[in-house]
Amino acid sequence: MSKIQVPAVVDIIHKASEAVLGPVTYDHREVTEWNSQLCEAILKELVEMNQPYKFCVNCVIVQKCGGGLNASSAVHWSGETDGSASYCYENNSLQCVTSVYFLLA
Repeated sequence: MSKIQVPAVVDIIHKASEAVLGPVTYDHREVTEWNSQLCEAILKELVEMNQPYKFCVNCVIVQKCGGGLNASSAVHWSGETDGSASYCYENNSLQCVTSVYFLLA
């Protein structure tokens, strides 16, 4: 069994971000729904990889208005089997940072 490859996870995040957020303009009333749609779409694709991993998907969507966004995380896991992938998507009105953590079950 091989470790999940980070580029494959980044591709899943990228495609889901384009599908969910590509056609939208930032609207604070819709962000909660977009957040749920994006996380669920990514999780669905990860599970369909049929790998013995547990997944955690985190997504932050902010309005693009010139402000900064700083985020960090810390983990304690096996570097041989576990990993993470992050992707920053943006369009004209919003930025979205998505992180996926995958841990061997």
